[in-house]
Amino acid sequence: ILAIADRALSPGRARNAGYRHLKKMRPDLAYVQFVEAGFVLDPDWLDAAASFMERRGEVAAIEGPAGERYAEKSAYNLAAERSAEAEPGEIRATGGAAFVRSSSFEDAGGFRGDLPVNETTDLCIRLRRRGAHIWRLDTHMGLRDSKLANFGAWWSRAAGTGYEYAHGAALHGSRPEGLYANEQWRASLWGVVLPLVFIGAAVAAWFAADRFAPAIDSRLVAGGVIAAGLALYLFRIFVIAVRRGPARGSSWVYAFLATLGHVPEFFGAWRYHFGGSQPRQADRSHA
Repeated sequence: ILAIADRALSPGRARNAGYRHLKKMRPDLAYVQFVEAGFVLDPDWLDAAASFMERRGEVAAIEGPAGERYAEKSAYNLAAERSAEAEPGEIRATGGAAFVRSSSFEDAGGFRGDLPVNETTDLCIRLRRRGAHIWRLDTHMGLRDSKLANFGAWWSRAAGTGYEYAHGAALHGSRPEGLYANEQWRASLWGVVLPLVFIGAAVAAWFAADRFAPAIDSRLVAGGVIAAGLALYLFRIFVIAVRRGPARGSSWVYAFLATLGHVPEFFGAWRYHFGGSQPRQADRSHA
């Protein structure tokens, strides 16, 4: 079921308008499937999703695993596919593609129309506050096209993710939700704090060696500090890849980009907190 998003509208307002139009055509509508641009549903998903919801009346929204439609086209698409992997079971919130119980959606008042991002996450939080549950099935939901064909597209997407982290933390970051608080902290730590610490330490070591140990090449001392910083980042890449399955090359691609991605994430969060336009994400418009 598609709700066409006018780019002048917020995602939530566009989806609400699409839902109202659909409701006029089908007043007895029990469930609605929201998708995003470029998302292709698996032919068996809707039947499996409806069957699950009929058995589990306490569940208000569900999703399933979704692969990358063109994972082989670029390392960035491949990393996006790996980043979407998660275990089935109860979850805090679905992604933008979600199968939602109509009565729960209406009782919650639909999507908030004043949010530029995180409208689905916000809806799921409000549903859970009303006592509903959010679930992730192990049934394949479909394929998405992230359109991350090059470094620039990947950087823009990562910056947009950082903007979402900052926005979500401001919206629901306090207890008990703690939405994106850890993600925003990690983006700051790995994206800017640690690099500045190691650069500052390298400069200090260079001056100290030059002044107090002239027999030692100060450039080597500074280089050693920078090497220690790089070793820390390489160790993080190693840990992430091992957790994802070191035998698969995609695990190393994901680990590298996940670590490097904290830099644009930080700049995206900076834009949210200190002004500037929202980072453009590759075809984030909702359907």
